[in-house]
Amino acid sequence: MKIINKDITTVEKGIIVSQVNCQSIQGSGLAKIIRDKWPTVYDEYINYIQDVKFHFFLPHDHMYEAPKWTTEKLLGHINIVEVNKDLYVCNLFGQDTYGREKKQYTSYEAWDKALPKLKKYSEKVGLPVYFPYLCGCDRGGANFTIISQMILENLPDAIICKI
Repeated sequence: MKIINKDITTVEKGIIVSQVNCQSIQGSGLAKIIRDKWPTVYDEYINYIQDVKFHFFLPHDHMYEAPKWTTEKLLGHINIVEVNKDLYVCNLFGQDTYGREKKQYTSYEAWDKALPKLKKYSEKVGLPVYFPYLCGCDRGGANFTIISQMILENLPDAIICKI
């Protein structure tokens, strides 16, 4: 894993990771910047949430009560959107809710589930993975030492963009 001085939104080839919430809101931080720069990423994020919710409610065995939907069911999912043939954005569902309070919204368990999926995808497409510095830590409230260790264990060649 290496840290570089680069605006992550200027990456031209690779997979850009953005932690997102499960509430269909990309209203601040990197998620909003990506939403504004590549609107299709937001559209696909909304479609993905609706698809997961729809599949959750497919008919179940009538002997059992149908499970209840909660947005937390999305934690640990990844939604990878092709921006162009060499550039993808990975919406990493790492927090259920969001807010301005000084508390932790980021779920380490969600990251633990999502990173192996991201690794498998990056190997499949043969592209480097870029994370913003303090991903999940600024507005999400996580500890960057923990997040960076998780990234290092799963994606040792990942690149952290620090601007």
